[in-house]
Amino acid sequence: PIGRVSQGVIGIRLDEGDEVIGMESVIAGGKGATLLAITENGFGKRTELDEYRVQIRGGKGVITYKITPKTGKLVGARIATEEDITKFEENIKLAKESFLICYKEVNNLGLDMNLISCEYTLDRTKVIISYLASERVDFRELLKVLAAKLKCRIELRQIGTRDKAKIIGGIGICGLQLCCTTFLNEFDGISINRAKNQMLSLNIPKLSGHCGKLICCLKYEDDTYTNLRKDFPNIGHKFNYNGTQYRVSSMNVITRIVKIETPDDVQFIPLDELKKYL
Repeated sequence: PIGRVSQGVIGIRLDEGDEVIGMESVIAGGKGATLLAITENGFGKRTELDEYRVQIRGGKGVITYKITPKTGKLVGARIATEEDITKFEENIKLAKESFLICYKEVNNLGLDMNLISCEYTLDRTKVIISYLASERVDFRELLKVLAAKLKCRIELRQIGTRDKAKIIGGIGICGLQLCCTTFLNEFDGISINRAKNQMLSLNIPKLSGHCGKLICCLKYEDDTYTNLRKDFPNIGHKFNYNGTQYRVSSMNVITRIVKIETPDDVQFIPLDELKKYL
């Protein structure tokens, strides 16, 4: 949305490779209007225009959808009509019925699949059924049965445990909604080295999220800790302090306090003071 009304002025500046997907005009403020964004791989996002900040001047606009190899390119963006909203609500009910049908047929065929979700595209030409499975599943017979009953294109999409957590949602250890549910569109690999770098207690259950894997927020401050630790000596470094050999056993990069110890003594000293003896 652009706040200043003007004629003959470029509202959005496009970079090389950018292209116009759609264009709509709305009443000033856009109260009650909803933007639909759809990608080539069947992913979509519905956003109320009230959630966008108003651009006082032209610029690069506001980010609506993060494009990744998983989502594919954006192929459509337009304002939702009342018919769209009605159809969307009907699709939710239809998806629940289709989920039960699929669940029943999976059990009848004895397939090792854990169904997670079912959703229709807005035009109901395709239904996407997500599932978890430890191994590859031969669902050719299942597709035949479902095609006869659902009478539309069917995509059986195998997902991981992180995708499951994103779909189902929940509350994280911080007390907020899961990051993957609210804003993460892709998942980076999280290793235990990030926890070590931030000097966290290596308690795997506490460091694991709803998906059973290491929590994604371990990466948020990892670069900051890496930069802060450049000023500190390595854990285990030995040096002479007041005539006694001490060993660096721990540190706090935020308060810049270093813990040093001997078999008989433990001290906490500021980093600036420690540097005088290194």
